Amino acid sequence: MSTLSSEYKIITHRERVADYLAGKEIMPVSIEMDLTSRCNKSCHNCPSSNSECHWNLDLADIENFFKEMSGHAKGLLLSGGEPTISPVFAKTLELARATDWCGVRSGRKYNKFERNTHAITCDT
Repeated sequence: MSTLSSEYKIITHRERVADYLAGKEIMPVSIEMDLTSRCNKSCHNCPSSNSECHWNLDLADIENFFKEMSGHAKGLLLSGGEPTISPVFAKTLELARATDWCGVRSGRKYNKFERNTHAITCDT
């Protein structure tokens, strides 16, 4: 298991390991989605802060991605630069709530995000 990033995470998804070993197509358990490259911080070693070019994900692409991942991945980490300053952040949360995502977390403002927007969680 030395090539795995976390033996504890993989052990809870034995069916996916078995599918992988059997040569079946597998999907990720969780997804990290960079909503934007923009950030309101100026961390000296951060690629988002130091980039001359910035971008934002398009809402239509996010909707299509959520449809494709429906029934597969359950965890969603909204990241990027700072996801809460993305112009589609609020709508992305609405879409996530309307689909079957069990856990949604957001970058460095996670604690504020959870209190203010009621992070999506589930028991499974």
